Amino acid sequence: MTRQARRTGATTKRASQMDAATLADTQLTDTMAVPQAELLDDRTRAIGSATAASHGRGLSLGRSLPGALVGTFLVAGLAFGAALGPNGLLSAGGPKGDGHHSDSPKTYQGGDETVEKTPAPDAVVISDPTIKPDLDVEATEKPVIEATAKPEPEKTAKPEPQPEKTPKPEPKPEPKATPKPEPKPEPKPEPETIGIWAELVEGYPVVGWEACDGGFDYYKVVRSKDSTVSWPAGDNDEVIAAVEPGGKRKAWDKHSPDGRKLWYRVFCVDKRDGAYKVIGSSNAKGIEVPERPDPTPPPDPIGLALEADLTAEGKVELGWSACNVDGFVYYKLVRANHDNPSYFPWTDGTTLLAAIGEVNSVGWLDKPAAGQTVYYRVQCLGYYGDSKVLLGQSDVVAVTIP
Repeated sequence: MTRQARRTGATTKRASQMDAATLADTQLTDTMAVPQAELLDDRTRAIGSATAASHGRGLSLGRSLPGALVGTFLVAGLAFGAALGPNGLLSAGGPKGDGHHSDSPKTYQGGDETVEKTPAPDAVVISDPTIKPDLDVEATEKPVIEATAKPEPEKTAKPEPQPEKTPKPEPKPEPKATPKPEPKPEPKPEPETIGIWAELVEGYPVVGWEACDGGFDYYKVVRSKDSTVSWPAGDNDEVIAAVEPGGKRKAWDKHSPDGRKLWYRVFCVDKRDGAYKVIGSSNAKGIEVPERPDPTPPPDPIGLALEADLTAEGKVELGWSACNVDGFVYYKLVRANHDNPSYFPWTDGTTLLAAIGEVNSVGWLDKPAAGQTVYYRVQCLGYYGDSKVLLGQSDVVAVTIP
């Protein structure tokens, strides 16, 4: 049983000890404005109707026991005084009446005016203190929940502004001395590339080429058994023709080996101070050579007439007859300090003066050193079948230089 229920039960018991008139007058006080007694505890609940409690009417009992006793006697005193007053229930009829309330409105004197008061309905007297009255839902004491104070968030102290540091000036890099450009070596001029072509004529390769610009002495036509063709001739290389700048730019290789692939290349050669220099060349041109029947033996070399005259300037003027033989390739004019100059076969002490690829070019002018005797010979070389052969040659002619 709650405190409120015990208090209500005590009040009901006291009400049962009152007479009917006093109880009725007490009920009237429920509809009248009764000043609330100031109790010791300010946390009170109103006893009476729910409407009266909501409008501030009725009695309030504190939670403390002394306050409840004082409030109870105060309410009883007020009710008794109202009954005895000039406008109370006893003055209107009291216990001498019919013993019950009248349904007609009663009048009360309130100052200068007469106020009609509607009598309250018959009060229900609870005589059994053990019966617990229904508690108003709103009158039930609700636990007071104290709000827990939320902790205020800690304020983070703002960092004090630090004085900006003046950056130290970075040292400027000292300008580096620009190195002087080293002189680049001048590139060596590459040899001029000239066009070349090759075809088969009667089963033998025929090589042709374009003109080489600039001053030079000979076209050197080289045949090789591999794609690396060089001049001077290497191990697998062989010179098949030497043609002067004004000569016919074509060479018929009638002495080429058959049944294999061969490569040809043309070089433009300049002779200066007793040495040769390549000033231009073609690419290597390959061609397949078919199998051929065995060639017939070459004919014996023909004889060529060679003449030598000494001019007033101390020069030697040479002339010879043409070599009108099939397979002609070039003339080889040689000079030696002995009586057996020969290009084919080669003999020591022989100097090649000229290689002339034109069959009708049959003259040459030479200037040997004074005070000696020199020996000349002209040879006609060509191919017969797959072999290089001597087609013709002259006798040796000796000339003494004064």
